[in-house]
Amino acid sequence: MGGKPATRPGFQWPFVGRDSEVLEFQAALVDSGCDGLLVYGPPGVGKTRFAEECLAAAAAAGRAAARAATSSAGTTVPLGALAHLLPADLGASRFDPPAVFARIALAIQARSAGAAVVLFVDDIPLLDRLSLVVLGQLVASRAVFLLGTAGSGGDLPARLSGLWRSDRLHRVELAELSYGSVEDLLQRALGAAAEPRTIDELWSVSRGNPLLLRELILGAQAAGALVASHGIWRITTELPVTSRLAEVVAARIAGAGPAREALDLLALVASVSATELTEMVGPAALEHAERAGLVSVQANGRRTEVSLAHPVFGRVLRDGLGTLTLRRLLHNHASWIEGRCGRRREDLLRLATWRLDAGQPVKPEMLLQAARLARYGQDFALVERLIRAAGQPTPEAQLLLGEACYALARYGEAEQVLAVAQEAATDQRQLAQIVAARADALTWGLLQPAAAVAAIGAARARSTDPVALAELQAIESTVKMYDGQPAAVLDLLAPLRDHPDQRVRVLHASAQATALLLTGRCESALAAAQQGLADHLQLGDQLALPHPGEHVVIQAWAMQEAGRLGDGADLATAGYQYADADGSVIGCIWFALLLGRGALLAGRARTARRWFAQAEARCREHGYDAPRQAALAGLAVAAAWLGDAAAAQAAIGEADRLTGLRYLRPELELGRAWAAASGRLDRARAVLLAAADDATAHGLLTSAAKLLYDVARLGDPRAARDLLEELAGRCEGPRVANYALAARAAAAHDPAALTSATDRFEDSGALLYAAETALAAAVAYRRVGSSRPARALELRSAALAGQCEGTRTPALIAATATASLTGRELEVAMLAARGLTSQEIARQLVLSARTVDHHLQHAYEKLGITRRKQLADALASFRPATQ
Repeated sequence: MGGKPATRPGFQWPFVGRDSEVLEFQAALVDSGCDGLLVYGPPGVGKTRFAEECLAAAAAAGRAAARAATSSAGTTVPLGALAHLLPADLGASRFDPPAVFARIALAIQARSAGAAVVLFVDDIPLLDRLSLVVLGQLVASRAVFLLGTAGSGGDLPARLSGLWRSDRLHRVELAELSYGSVEDLLQRALGAAAEPRTIDELWSVSRGNPLLLRELILGAQAAGALVASHGIWRITTELPVTSRLAEVVAARIAGAGPAREALDLLALVASVSATELTEMVGPAALEHAERAGLVSVQANGRRTEVSLAHPVFGRVLRDGLGTLTLRRLLHNHASWIEGRCGRRREDLLRLATWRLDAGQPVKPEMLLQAARLARYGQDFALVERLIRAAGQPTPEAQLLLGEACYALARYGEAEQVLAVAQEAATDQRQLAQIVAARADALTWGLLQPAAAVAAIGAARARSTDPVALAELQAIESTVKMYDGQPAAVLDLLAPLRDHPDQRVRVLHASAQATALLLTGRCESALAAAQQGLADHLQLGDQLALPHPGEHVVIQAWAMQEAGRLGDGADLATAGYQYADADGSVIGCIWFALLLGRGALLAGRARTARRWFAQAEARCREHGYDAPRQAALAGLAVAAAWLGDAAAAQAAIGEADRLTGLRYLRPELELGRAWAAASGRLDRARAVLLAAADDATAHGLLTSAAKLLYDVARLGDPRAARDLLEELAGRCEGPRVANYALAARAAAAHDPAALTSATDRFEDSGALLYAAETALAAAVAYRRVGSSRPARALELRSAALAGQCEGTRTPALIAATATASLTGRELEVAMLAARGLTSQEIARQLVLSARTVDHHLQHAYEKLGITRRKQLADALASFRPATQ
């Protein structure tokens, strides 16, 4: 399923994130010692919208409400803002201030039944002097309750400042929206959830400013950059700068004055030393820019650095810069850094980039060194640019270029570059690094693990260095593991255990931990991954090594398999945030997949759908088909659990058009089974059993256990029981043992054992499994006539299911539906499903045909169907998990 343009949100956007402030207004309104509320905040924060909501709340509470019409043009018109509230003949007689005030007060009070009129004055500093005088008197006499707005840092007019200082006017300072409020606003405005990456980007660019956020979203929609993919909204390209957004930003920076050139430089280089900007525009101009909210100033070590207050300012300013201005600013800035600053590590990369952007020559050695730094910072587009600018086809340069092409999803080009580099390499350890990068390109990019093994073999034939040979063996082990041979990999890795070379140990740990995990040894895998991460971090920056986050991915995965879902989710969330901040796209993909998988295990299908949609989109952008296939399979499961059969079928159909890797094949079959489950449970179980057999044959024991337990969940615990008990004896941790216990209890209709399994699932955080098992236990208790524990378990199941985001699996629906049918209704429904007519059923049960029809009608309502021909499918789908 591809993306589609979004529907433009309505003109009036959702009001979110201000609940506590609205409550503060409501409290002030009924406070006899309060005469008004003043709302402060920076431009675009939503002061007017907030005041309008307060005005509506006042009207809903029965208070008379009115507005003063302020404008910049009206500041010279006496009483212009209040004219529509005043008597029509006020100016016909001689101006007598006391008499005028009395008539105005009477006119205002006539709008209410004696209570003060709530008067909304938007932007109080725009009131003319006479209006301010009158307003101050109206507030003081309590004819009006003032609801006013003003910008942050603005001085309150003298006529009102006394009231504020005497605490008769309360003050609310509106801040930018929180991250959670931005997420809530997007959900309400777009009508569906947005992927975490999209929320992150909109949050980071707007910093929660509602006006900027609204313009960013509308502009992205108009440009087709914000689309719905698999039911989740996402940004597909860089956020566009629309004319309206440019106008909003231009209005904000119009008063920059002499600081404007400093803002232009910040738009190009993100942050600049305060010392440099002071020399550039002068201290007064820089201080003015800070007071105006155009820049932020922060200490960074011993340096004080300045950046733009909002990232969106930079996007607008960059678009307005001419080529010559850009080159001059970058040249001067680079010269200042070279001449006056200490050489921090990142300075070399920045200087090389700025010199290139300024059209100046840069030494090849500097470009190569900068390319190494860019590689460690995961900026592969910059790596490619620097290497091509250097023009030196050395093996190291080719390795950097090949890695960059792979990261930029140009897999064929990466293979060509790295194949040439492999032939040209003379240093054996550098050869091993090149082969490591080439194996990734062949295995993950081109999905040719056999070709990767052949390339490794060719390098081994040329090598005599024992460390290089050990590294090549670890690389080959990793490829074979992805090809679905984890048991063989553990044998291949055994000679490399405790190898003296740290780089070899890091590669060994990654392959070993994953192989252990796949073969059911999750606790051992966790320990191996933890040691691998420690070694990797000590090793520091190295070419042709995966991102250190790979070890964290394995750790979080191992925690999931060990039944520690909460710990796994916390670690995966932290890993995702780290990978995202570090620019590791592949890291983000794997953590998103893990977060989706963990959410499914916990029963949160909507959350899972969001994470899988994000992973799928990023995989699609990078042509990363193997994990994309797994993401689509996860989407199929999530959609099926949410009752969206069409989306489940579409996702698995899309997954089937891709090529994957063998060790991820069980994920595909799991998605295929759940896509089928909405119509044919028997077909879904057949898919799961076949996939479990295949996974067991290839040593993928954790995957086999998951597949088999879903056979039990879909109504046939006997078919899964014995195999699960065997796997429980071979796998570490409690998770597979819990599966085996639940399947054995379900097959035996053992309510006490089912209750014990419920406890174990709930303790591990698998709330959906717990809800299903609790309901199965309730059904089992009712079978033996124990209604009290059955009712308690039904309530417990409902409470657990209530935490599962609307997830409704067959096990939940089946037990609920069949438990709600009376014995006679179920008996009649089952006979009707076999094709018996009402008269035949009546004769068999010694009832009247009319009574049979009455029972059938109740069964239809409880099962959610309308016709007799639907009964067979309904009862098949709704058969309790204990059957």
